[in-house]
Amino acid sequence: MKPSLNVGRMPRLSRATRACLITWIVGPILASPVAHAQGKWVKLTPSSELMDEGEAVGRGVVLDSRRPGLMAPIGTSLSPPQAREGRVVRPWWVALELGDGQLKLTSDQFNTNRNPAFALGFVGGHSLGNRARIGMELNGWLLQSFNLNNPAVGESVSNVLAVMDAFPIRKTPIFLRVGPGLALYQNNRPGGFGGSGWAWTAGVGYEIPLTENLRLAPMVDYAAGSLGDVRNAIAVEIARRYSVVEFKVAIAWHFGAPR
Repeated sequence: MKPSLNVGRMPRLSRATRACLITWIVGPILASPVAHAQGKWVKLTPSSELMDEGEAVGRGVVLDSRRPGLMAPIGTSLSPPQAREGRVVRPWWVALELGDGQLKLTSDQFNTNRNPAFALGFVGGHSLGNRARIGMELNGWLLQSFNLNNPAVGESVSNVLAVMDAFPIRKTPIFLRVGPGLALYQNNRPGGFGGSGWAWTAGVGYEIPLTENLRLAPMVDYAAGSLGDVRNAIAVEIARRYSVVEFKVAIAWHFGAPR
């Protein structure tokens, strides 16, 4: 009799082992083209214990359920780019305003031409996100300088306003300003009388950033209001009013933790 070799059958590979072998062979072919273009190779794991979905996301990889053990990193190549951040907004701001105003005083009894007047103002308030802010404004226009040694000289118009600035164009520092308030008139000239009344303002400006906190804002404003009546033995003036076209520059300081 011829001797015969008793050759047993080779053991059958387990499902996990076959999956790992297929991954090692087919994985490089199925690698993500986007990840390859950016130098980010698909991460392969030969372990038969597959990473669960939660752990894969926590490590920044994408797990492909159709190819066990095949994972790709989560990056900018696999997700849409983030929107560009808007301008830095700090919650508080103050500003000094300087310029020239063309002021006109009128009433039912008289009418004057516009006269140049030095303009000085202070404004500050709180930002409401990056599209609006509110504040208080104190400004005035000097028609004649005051003199402590001569109480018979000096004339000015001033107002106190609650203002709101709105930035209508996203990521563009153009702002619109509106606000109501109180107007004050002081006249120390002989035969002059002061007064007060309601006022309002409207204007437009453009903020130019100089540093992270400091900004320069050229502005054009229009303001108008009532200055009250005068009824006495010396003079009678009814419905006194003022209006002013103002060209000024604001130096603004923004502070507080940015949003």
